[in-house]
Amino acid sequence: VGRFATAPLPGGDAAVRHPTRMALGYLHGLEPLGTPPVSPELARRFAEGLDPREAATVRTMVRRRLNCPRASSAGRLFDAVAALLGLADHITYEGQAAAALENAAGTARHASLPWRLAHAEGLWIYDPAPTLTALLERLADGAAVPVLAAAFHTTIAEVTVALAERAVADGAPRTVCLGGGCFVNRRLLTDVSRLLRAQGMR
Repeated sequence: VGRFATAPLPGGDAAVRHPTRMALGYLHGLEPLGTPPVSPELARRFAEGLDPREAATVRTMVRRRLNCPRASSAGRLFDAVAALLGLADHITYEGQAAAALENAAGTARHASLPWRLAHAEGLWIYDPAPTLTALLERLADGAAVPVLAAAFHTTIAEVTVALAERAVADGAPRTVCLGGGCFVNRRLLTDVSRLLRAQGMR
């Protein structure tokens, strides 16, 4: 019934080990869903902190779709946001970047970043372009990384529950099963569970 938008995994498994590659994949190769992509200026600001040759190589891979399998994993989006906030460059185990993002968020509570669901081919799809744009704009304006990390968690919790609401509206039962590595994230699990209960789901 729903999913997250797809982006390339530039270099395949290399994008998992190097979250900055995943971030570039989202900035330059996000599935078009009717909203403007992240602006070239914001993408350029992020790339300024990277090795110029590697950034250029990844952009070329994405543009030409060379060795760039697509993924709609929420985990890959967490990796990308951790990289965008400067929390992860090279990782040594699965989930390390997402754990850094959760740790940065701490226990602070902040309103969500802008987000949007699109309807395409019979599915509701989370389009993270507005979220990533706002994240980078606020970072450029001097917003603290922990604030943005917390706001991102709030955003994904709201998106997840909105997708569940769409499923229920289409006839799914009101009992929701939460699975996948992202729910090792206690903050996300707690927020999603609370919002689901508030909507009368179990």
